[in-house]
Amino acid sequence: MSGARNAPDTPGRACGGRDHPRRTLKSRRPAGLQLWTFASNTAAQRFYLRHGFVVAETTDGSLNEERAPDIRFVWTRQ
Repeated sequence: MSGARNAPDTPGRACGGRDHPRRTLKSRRPAGLQLWTFASNTAAQRFYLRHGFVVAETTDGSLNEERAPDIRFVWTRQ
């Protein structure tokens, strides 16, 4: 999955909510996976932390298209 975003009017649904295909993603990436979220998206951060992801990197956003601070999360099978 690359470049996935929720529509601004649908927070908590689709990619990040109850319908999140985390079991499918984790089964397809048994060695682990990584994803990014904006630092301003605290709901996504709570969700990923709750589901076993850890913060691997934070940036000031100077290298992303939106120029917004972001966080890279990683999950690895334990």
